[in-house]
Amino acid sequence: IGFKVGSATLREGTDPGYTVELIANVPPQAAVTVNYSVGGTATAGDTNLPASGSVTINPADLADPNVASFDFTVTNDAVHEPTRSIVLTITGLATGDVSTRIALVANGDNPVLTITLLDDDPGPDHYELWLPSSAVSCEDVPLRVVACLDASSPCTNADTGMAGRTVQLATS
Repeated sequence: IGFKVGSATLREGTDPGYTVELIANVPPQAAVTVNYSVGGTATAGDTNLPASGSVTINPADLADPNVASFDFTVTNDAVHEPTRSIVLTITGLATGDVSTRIALVANGDNPVLTITLLDDDPGPDHYELWLPSSAVSCEDVPLRVVACLDASSPCTNADTGMAGRTVQLATS
């Protein structure tokens, strides 16, 4: 048993969902439960995938006796993020038929599916430090770091939600 493909690429905003298919190369004689884990750099907020799961390939399913599938959705947010990965790995098989289990393990292809998740949100053009308009030159006031989404300076299209982000300032 293996994933139908070993890799895929999805773009946030363009690809709202994806169907993962697992295929038995050898027709199973009995139902086979396939356990999988979910890893990679994508976070829980990027998709609706659980940390692990299982699907059943059922030979009694006349439409697809060798296939099991499950769907997940990709979250389309408005936050610029780096490219992330989703790594699905087959972690085990369970069936009551020992001969089926041996044949399926011996003939498995693509035990890992790596999905590249691309972002669709524009990154900042540049950063600016903003002082409160009431600041006096020698006054100790907090600076605000603003991510400018356009090339104008001062920027007219700013992402002021920089809380929790790290910005490295160049020294020159």
